[in-house]
Amino acid sequence: MTLRENSIIKPGIGHSPIKRPHRVLLVDRGAGVASIIEIARLKNDEDKRSKYARGPKLVDLAELEVALNEKRVAEAVYQVPDHWSMLDQEYVESAAGEREQKKRRWRIAQRDTNWSLIAPMLKGMPARDIARNPMTLRSSLVKRAKECKRNPTTLYRLVNLYLASGGVKNSLIPETHLRGGPGVSKIQTRKLGRKSRLEKSGKTEGSSYVLQEGDTEKLAIGYCLIGKKTNEADAYRLTCGVYWATLKEDGAAELFPLQQRPTRTQFRYWGRKLNQSDHRRRRVGLDHLDTRATPGSTQDQVCAVGQMAMLDSTSNDVYLTSMSSRLKKLPPMHYTLLIDVRSTVVIGFHVGWESPSTWTAHQAILCGAESKVEICARFGITITDEDWPSLLCKLILADNGELKSQATTAAEEEFKFAVEYTRSWSGQSKSTVETQHHTMHKKLDHKIPGTTHGKQRERGEKHPALEALWNYAEYMHEFLLALIEYNNEEVEHLAPTAMLMESVRPTRINILKWMRERNMRADLPYDVTRLRAFTMPPTNAVMTKRGIRLLMPDGRSHMPDIRFYAPELQDSSQFKEAVAKNRGVNITIRQSETDMSRVWFALPDRGLTSIPNVSSDEDLKDMGTVVDLLQWADERALAKAMQRGGEDQQGLEKLQRRGAITNRGKAELKEILVSQRQKPSKKSTVSDLRKNRDEEMQALKSGGEPNAVTTEETPQTDAVVETDRHDEAASDAMDAFMQDYAA
Repeated sequence: MTLRENSIIKPGIGHSPIKRPHRVLLVDRGAGVASIIEIARLKNDEDKRSKYARGPKLVDLAELEVALNEKRVAEAVYQVPDHWSMLDQEYVESAAGEREQKKRRWRIAQRDTNWSLIAPMLKGMPARDIARNPMTLRSSLVKRAKECKRNPTTLYRLVNLYLASGGVKNSLIPETHLRGGPGVSKIQTRKLGRKSRLEKSGKTEGSSYVLQEGDTEKLAIGYCLIGKKTNEADAYRLTCGVYWATLKEDGAAELFPLQQRPTRTQFRYWGRKLNQSDHRRRRVGLDHLDTRATPGSTQDQVCAVGQMAMLDSTSNDVYLTSMSSRLKKLPPMHYTLLIDVRSTVVIGFHVGWESPSTWTAHQAILCGAESKVEICARFGITITDEDWPSLLCKLILADNGELKSQATTAAEEEFKFAVEYTRSWSGQSKSTVETQHHTMHKKLDHKIPGTTHGKQRERGEKHPALEALWNYAEYMHEFLLALIEYNNEEVEHLAPTAMLMESVRPTRINILKWMRERNMRADLPYDVTRLRAFTMPPTNAVMTKRGIRLLMPDGRSHMPDIRFYAPELQDSSQFKEAVAKNRGVNITIRQSETDMSRVWFALPDRGLTSIPNVSSDEDLKDMGTVVDLLQWADERALAKAMQRGGEDQQGLEKLQRRGAITNRGKAELKEILVSQRQKPSKKSTVSDLRKNRDEEMQALKSGGEPNAVTTEETPQTDAVVETDRHDEAASDAMDAFMQDYAA
């Protein structure tokens, strides 16, 4: 390895002939020497910065190249200061604020002054010529110093800075902005500011309190106590009571004297200063998180549709009402959006009360791959598959949490898509979907009765749920229309030039379809049935001989009036077991909490099969949710419990009424038997049943009463006698019960 001119070398491994970074000014192989100069303002391996601009020196070229080959000297990459390559106007305009621009104009003037001091000496000589014989400048430098009435050391420093930069004029700009250690707090060794009145009057012993290491952090923590119930004075006293006080025997705190604790002015100053965003983040350990805006656009990451999608969840900020009653209020839901980055089309979504999780994200991915015709028709919207295409993106960018699960890993391996997770506190990494959340809130959610406007209710404010009027079906209708409207907005800046030349309307959907038709796509092929098996959430249910029944939250009782059945169930072993044993069999199904029209169940030789809801309640199937059904079941159970007392009373009255009829009939029968000369036999009583029926029917038709029928006595059989004895025993028992009840 040979040494090159204008390269930067630094100490390597082992004993090195140099101690700090140097610039190679000259390589003279004929003379066997090299000229190097130390680069001022650079740190060495001990993290110490050189304070002086030292001059060039000649070293043995062979020795330096041997050290370079032995790694005792290594080439370094020198990050040139930005202003070295800027024009004066660019240097000034890149400043933040008028004050900094004024300072930069002053630095440029100082540079010009410095250059005017050394320019006559250099006379346009290249740096390598000056480095060949540095002593040639000595006489002219001393003469120039006398002319300008400057110290020769000042001119030596300027020349050395110019040579160390490789002949860059802007290296003469003074770095006054680095003076004083900007951004680094100095350790106080004495009281700053004016003396207090007590000090001036001599009423205190000793000087005021000097802040020690860590005191500023304590003051900043105490300043956070200020709120609606705690003012600044109370927060100051509480802070001093914790850090600058002694505990008495009774546990009370006694503050130190005034000269032994910080003042309230220091409390206010450091509290405000260290509770700014950057200081607070550093104090709580979040200084490694970068929340600065990321330059560029999400479009810079993709060149085809289906190449990347962004997924994120948020609250819809709207209280809703139950399907069963507008008086029953429901908390805000969460919705998850899946957006294709290239076309910015919302290709998938999930809306429900379940908190964001792996399964809600999976259902959004499944929605993106499924046809949206059915779910739109469910809420009264008619579309075709061409109006809202489906696809499975190759890469999904999501938050660092929702998709991190074994189920996601299994789906990745099966369908060959990838999931990439953003850094925490880095919403700008998926700005497209984050922006769409704000758009949905602004155009839909915050215009609906019952909205929270994305803010927590303050004390005394009206609860947003009191104004809630919409139910789930009504909200979903408008939610879907809002997504369709968004997908059909014109975004000319996203459309390829060739598409615009073909006079195709540059909507998001049209961009997606146009690029897919021309094979400008990177999405993956998939089988939606297999994808459904990996992405739909599993739910416990019971297989009965009448079909599949859902379970209540207790895991035992069945949801009322809901049954899922299809003839294909008869081929399953669970259905056969339920029929054979006449009892329920525990099974696992796939179901969405917002779709009561069907469930999915794995059948032999068929795979995951859709099992429809066979309930006759079409509104519940089309617009109801699991939450609505649970609330309805709870209401019915409560209503039955409240009506139980009345039902018992009605049951008792029914028993009493029927018992009275029976007793009256017995009394009339007894009177008839008494009037008879001879008691009729049981056989004769039941022998003419058909004849008695005909007479009764004739009497009812004629509107009169049937004639009395007399029969001759016939001998009674033992069976008739036994039956009569049982009837009399039952009547006697009822009479005894009623007498006891009446008593």
